[in-house]
Amino acid sequence: MKRTCLISALTLMSILFSGLMTNCFAQGKTDEVITPDGERKEAAPADRKNKIAVMPFQFLSNDPGYEPGQMSKRMQANCASSLRKNTSNVLIQDPMTTNRLLAKNKIDVNDAAAVDPQELAVMLGVEYLVFGAIDVVNKGATSTGSNVTTYKDKEKQDKDKNSKNTKASGTAITSNNAITTTNYATKVTLDIYTDQGSTYYNKSRSSFGSQIDSYVSTLDYLIKRTPFGSKNR
Repeated sequence: MKRTCLISALTLMSILFSGLMTNCFAQGKTDEVITPDGERKEAAPADRKNKIAVMPFQFLSNDPGYEPGQMSKRMQANCASSLRKNTSNVLIQDPMTTNRLLAKNKIDVNDAAAVDPQELAVMLGVEYLVFGAIDVVNKGATSTGSNVTTYKDKEKQDKDKNSKNTKASGTAITSNNAITTTNYATKVTLDIYTDQGSTYYNKSRSSFGSQIDSYVSTLDYLIKRTPFGSKNR
């Protein structure tokens, strides 16, 4: 009798467990994997929908005065900020969250481009993944301005019987008002991939202006023209 009850109880538990698993499969939960330390490495497609992560940018320059690592993170933050301002119906993942997840999964930001975009998107829990590159060329410096000569002492007058002659005298002082400006040529490339690994958007554009931060307005221009940008509404 006890044996029969035990078998019945096991059978009931098996049925309940089977139904639970079927329900999980039906809701697409199988895309989510939990690591032993509790970190979520993958999110279900429904959880990734309309979410965007921006990878650290690739910064290329012939100017040794700019540290690539710092500029890469700065441009990543600029891109995320522009996406928030110039897009709609999408959620932008905070760059700090993106970089933390990359570090936890031992992905070097300098080698992230070598990782399959689909794997990265799923690991970061987003539908879209943004890669960017900015080329900055130092084209040299130009100087503008003028030299002005003044006199320290006042004008002195020499008088004679028939005329009055005036001449400038004293110590000459020359001031240089020249301003030196470094000129840069910048080019921005933007690539967006889906969590299926396909290319969603790819554009490049040279910046107007000769300042180092001319890339910011170019980045805005490109983002506004993405499929979810303000120019496509």
